[in-house]
Amino acid sequence: MRGALTPFAWPATIPVLHPSPEQRAEIAKRTAHALGKLPGRVYVVNHGSRRQPRESHVGDAEFLDAWLRHPRFRMIK
Repeated sequence: MRGALTPFAWPATIPVLHPSPEQRAEIAKRTAHALGKLPGRVYVVNHGSRRQPRESHVGDAEFLDAWLRHPRFRMIK
């Protein structure tokens, strides 16, 4: 079974961006600002390593409900 919670190998045909530490800090700042405007809680799960940091965001039911109802939310099918 593959999905968002199951690790899988990244396809070699899809490029991966490697932001600098400064870019990561700016992305984190903007993400926190945007997520802070919605109700509920969002948790950041850090994984990976210092050389290849990774993080995922997990929202509670209140946050997910607000996010799905947000006028700028788009689901790609």
